[in-house]
Amino acid sequence: FWLKGFVQTSHPRNKYLPSSAAGAMAEVNKSSEKVQCFGRKKTAVAVALVRTGSGQARLNGCPLHTVKPDILRVKVYEPLLLLGKDRCSKVDIRLRVKGGGFTSQVYALRQAIAKGIVAYYQKFIDEASKKEIKDILMAYDRSLIVADPRRCEPKKFGGRSAARASRSPTVEQAMAMAGQRRHAGICAAAYEYVYLRVRDVCDSSGDVAVVGCPAGCPCD
Repeated sequence: FWLKGFVQTSHPRNKYLPSSAAGAMAEVNKSSEKVQCFGRKKTAVAVALVRTGSGQARLNGCPLHTVKPDILRVKVYEPLLLLGKDRCSKVDIRLRVKGGGFTSQVYALRQAIAKGIVAYYQKFIDEASKKEIKDILMAYDRSLIVADPRRCEPKKFGGRSAARASRSPTVEQAMAMAGQRRHAGICAAAYEYVYLRVRDVCDSSGDVAVVGCPAGCPCD
């Protein structure tokens, strides 16, 4: 009978479809199973599109073995090697990356791959498998799942590097400040006393503390 070539589908609008059409719909449903995740390192941003497939992985349309530099290529492979062929052969991964330097891009890629596989298993497989995968990745390297918030500290004015300029005055600056704040009751011997012990008499604000004449001063 002609109804034997038809199967009932779950969609209410298409109650009966030919078996070939049902198979095609199943393939479409499988291909629509995809997740998108981001990986970040400093200013580099990587995007991973993980979908049901046969275990292919491509970066900007090229195979992963073309990643440069060669010495960092194994860092991109790490999530795939940790999870093994059985888990990774079920998905296809499409990667894009931009920004940052080559080292930052590699670390952003590995994070995007790891997060993408975890998200795929959580959404389309089951929670137990997702937890097992996440525990494996976190035990190896936490940065595979959690983004690194560290950033390069900007250079400060008044110095050669990012370190803040020292607020303690030099001897010459201290003497200049002492001359500007000259006290009428202090003689030349007291100024020499301040000069020799300028590190001890500078207060926290950088001003030279007003001191009296030292013991045994001729003006006493």
